Amino acid sequence: ADLKSKEAGYAKELVKALYNLESFYASGREIGLNTMLLSKEKISNDNKLLDYIDTASYLYGSMIKPSRASLLGNLLNSHPPSYFRIAALLDDKLKPTKEAILPFICLKKSKQKKYGQLFEKSRQMFKVIANEKFKEYFQIDDIALLSNNLGRREIFKLDLNKEYIFRNKITDEIIYGQLMDVQFIDNICTRDQLIITNLKTHEKEYLESALFLRNQIDLGETYYLKKDSPLVLKGIQKEERNYIFLDQNNNQFQKPILKTKLPNSVALIKNLENSEVFFKKKGKISILKCVEVSKTDDFNKIEIILSEDDENLKEPELVSYQLKDLIIKPRNIYLPIRKDFQHRRSEVKVMNWLIEKKILTQIYLKKPVNNFEMGYIQSIDVKNNLKKKSESEEKRHVNLLKLINIFGKETLIPFQKIESIGFEFESVIIQKKSATSFTSRLGYKILKKLKPNKIIIT
Repeated sequence: ADLKSKEAGYAKELVKALYNLESFYASGREIGLNTMLLSKEKISNDNKLLDYIDTASYLYGSMIKPSRASLLGNLLNSHPPSYFRIAALLDDKLKPTKEAILPFICLKKSKQKKYGQLFEKSRQMFKVIANEKFKEYFQIDDIALLSNNLGRREIFKLDLNKEYIFRNKITDEIIYGQLMDVQFIDNICTRDQLIITNLKTHEKEYLESALFLRNQIDLGETYYLKKDSPLVLKGIQKEERNYIFLDQNNNQFQKPILKTKLPNSVALIKNLENSEVFFKKKGKISILKCVEVSKTDDFNKIEIILSEDDENLKEPELVSYQLKDLIIKPRNIYLPIRKDFQHRRSEVKVMNWLIEKKILTQIYLKKPVNNFEMGYIQSIDVKNNLKKKSESEEKRHVNLLKLINIFGKETLIPFQKIESIGFEFESVIIQKKSATSFTSRLGYKILKKLKPNKIIIT
């Protein structure tokens, strides 16, 4: 059917229709599950705009490097993924028979790179079509200005002035550089352009963020690629694309950048001293102060001392933990909102902290449509909720969270409608190994194997 539409001269119209369709089913599209049609509520214009933004980026990015989730999720569908259909419609390099089996072919990384190069013309044409469609539909003249007005720069705040290995998703080109800034461009598919200083040439460069993966590195710091083998990262050998390490005996050796999944360095733990950390215990998240980290690079001997505030004590209680007994996840903090009120006090403390720090917060709601808000929490009304209430009090009072979202609009959200909140902070969330289930620990071990920079667990 796509081929006949293309031959009849309707390729561009069909591409726009596929962009529309993917935007409508934006939630859960990768695994083929979406409950929007089951809801009577209509999607708001703001959420529709966010879906169209996300979909343009998703379709464009998938023509560079599709996720395995979307490729495997296609097993539930009767047609190829929309991004492959768009690539075939906008160029003649993909035949219908190959298009049908491409999700299976592209499960192999080398094939993703091959087709990423092959789809270059289709991507450039899609950028123009999607941009035209988005601007016309939402009556927007300048997408760069829109990105700035939506506070997108805040998303990159924790990434700036750090050193990274930037890797081109298609060519595997390696750039060792420092991320200095980000600028927004007038295209809905590739809104972000990274401004970096190339630390080999000392020249300023501009990178299309959709084309590059980036991994933070800490030169001169200790890494544990294996449990009992500390290595100091001494440099980057760009020509042969290797990391240069020193072992405990000052022996120098190299590891290939493309084949080495670099974990977090010990510096992540050292830098926690005198900082706030999040501690998860029995489903509750507390904000504690890290007062000391022992001065050693040996993972098995690192000790973290936390200050726990207790309302029943005059002085904060100091509690010591061995790093080997903990599970630590950096930066991304996730707070589920419970139905029972025994967790409400700790949830309120975290939210008041977010208000004080003015941190951009993501709020996920318990409904199929308009189930996401992003912005800054202004206040929370938890009257009568920190103590046991009668049924009549429960009916009289509704817990409310007031938010100014990224569109500058004030919205009141009932607590019982909130599934969870998430935010980023230059810190970690900590939990004890002994307090987690076997299946959770197994999941964390798998995560460490696949993405070692997302978790610290020994």
